[in-house]
Amino acid sequence: MNVVGRGKCKIIGPSNVKNGCPLESDFARTERGSRNADDIYLNAVIHAYFDDSADPLMNEYAVCGGVLGEAFHMTVIENLWVRATRHLEQPFRSTDCECQKGQFEKWEKSDCNQLMQNLVDILCSKPPVAAFATAVDIQLYREIFPNSHRDDPYRLALRHVLVGLVRLCRKNSHRAKCWFESGANDADILRAYNDVRDHVFLKVIERNQLAGISFGDKTLAPLQAADLAARESLKASQNRGIRKTRKPLSRMWNNAGMVELGQECLLKLRDKGGPFSMKALDELGSDCYMEEIRDNAFSRTALPV
Repeated sequence: MNVVGRGKCKIIGPSNVKNGCPLESDFARTERGSRNADDIYLNAVIHAYFDDSADPLMNEYAVCGGVLGEAFHMTVIENLWVRATRHLEQPFRSTDCECQKGQFEKWEKSDCNQLMQNLVDILCSKPPVAAFATAVDIQLYREIFPNSHRDDPYRLALRHVLVGLVRLCRKNSHRAKCWFESGANDADILRAYNDVRDHVFLKVIERNQLAGISFGDKTLAPLQAADLAARESLKASQNRGIRKTRKPLSRMWNNAGMVELGQECLLKLRDKGGPFSMKALDELGSDCYMEEIRDNAFSRTALPV
């Protein structure tokens, strides 16, 4: 597994070489999703996922990630997902499935693998759902912001991924509505959403891109998909330079965009006003945000969002 350092952030790429040329994926483009001409927005489902099962003390990475798709297609994906998981007693959780915990405790490993494969197939259907995430190295964050609070790395990941979403919306002339899983972090999520929504971005076309926020539970199928996407980002950061790309992420790669903030990005945030300064986040520059990568047999170009 490799996280390739590019500029001031790290773009996760499917390679088992620790150092090498940037290998980056296409980030799926999405289209206008509403049938109402006065209500134009994307269906964006963002789910924050902590490594609280493998790392209960939160000493590794804080991740905020999810899935993004056009509204009608997200409805199709939801129906397919519900059909594929209708035999489950509880909502699907990727950690439980992979580790054979909870409702999967008595399952055969091959059956768990097959279910995971089926769900990734759904996310990769045509047109595919985009998986996206921001990861923050907690130890590095603590070094640069020594007086930070326990959940501050997550709060940064949350704001960063929302600003990245705004930039993707601007690039494709859309707006986004966001869904989050309701839980203990509701207040942090709403505060971050309001910060990004109300910020007067330097580029006028990046203003007023967020079209609303809703909270739900895991019975909402797209939030289960968001859980899967966020976990894959978490595992990608954990496995960097140690293991090859996991199969689910490898299969979703052409429709995925996952960023791990590096030291230079965090230092720039510190020097510009702090990790929660919207002005600092706005001025980070394209090197610290998602990019659209056009990759083919003849060329590999990185286009700033």
